[in-house]
Amino acid sequence: MFTNAAMQMIHAASKGIPRVMNQMCTQALYDTAAKNSEAIDESHVGRVLTDQEWQRGSAG
Repeated sequence: MFTNAAMQMIHAASKGIPRVMNQMCTQALYDTAAKNSEAIDESHVGRVLTDQEWQRGSAG
């Protein structure tokens, strides 16, 4: 379900922290379902990372 590149992006961005990885994977799954895609790839993970950066920036 996850491409190798997507898994590498998630691991790198989360620094291997399980809770963070779980949150990122969940959001990537939602994004994938919304786009009716069959696999989670770098584009889905990229949108999750962009959204997280935007939320951090607007929070403070």
